[in-house]
Amino acid sequence: MSDQFSPDILLLDIKMPGMNGIEASKKIKNKNANIHIILITAYDTFDYMQDALKFGADDYLLKPFSKEKIINVINETIVRVVNQREKIYKIADMEQQIDKARPFIESLFISSSVFSKIDTQTVKFLEMLHYQGIAGYVMVINTRQSCMNSLLPSESIKAMQKLYEKIYKPLHQEYNLMISMPFADNLILYVDIVDDMECYNLKMFTLRIAETIYSISGKQCMIGIGRIYKG
Repeated sequence: MSDQFSPDILLLDIKMPGMNGIEASKKIKNKNANIHIILITAYDTFDYMQDALKFGADDYLLKPFSKEKIINVINETIVRVVNQREKIYKIADMEQQIDKARPFIESLFISSSVFSKIDTQTVKFLEMLHYQGIAGYVMVINTRQSCMNSLLPSESIKAMQKLYEKIYKPLHQEYNLMISMPFADNLILYVDIVDDMECYNLKMFTLRIAETIYSISGKQCMIGIGRIYKG
């Protein structure tokens, strides 16, 4: 029933046919941790109440109880529900803001890595983006026309911007990496890798990324791959 209606608050009696309230609480919480459960019981023992709270109940009502008591307990639980929702909304809003800032954070990290040292603020931003920073390597992308000097500087920048817009979302959906905004007719990628990845697997992983970029570009780019950096 909790699956069907998705309630915020459930009142369960300890004694129910088929399954007791504590077992039901445990199963419901495993499926949806955000449901708040109030157990109704006639058992006034410390161990029993400990088990009830341990396995998912947020509060309990001891029989017999007054109308005022049940209203107070429900009102307190409503406050918890509202506070929980506010936290969820704040986290979702923060993640949305971070997602909007992601291209700038990635470009800042890559330019800092190439030209200067990475400051503590950039490190904090990277942690928000869930990058490990243990090991990684750089890939440099250039359009074939730019390499052959067949484009004017302004056209070359436009071509790189177009490629950047094409590859940004598909690459982030598939791989844990960062992409700089076009810089000096190049796109620079930093690929975050697991430190213990085996050499063969790493080569295949890198080839897969390169093939994805090459395919999206319409086979109109050249890709350079750097050595692994640890630290």
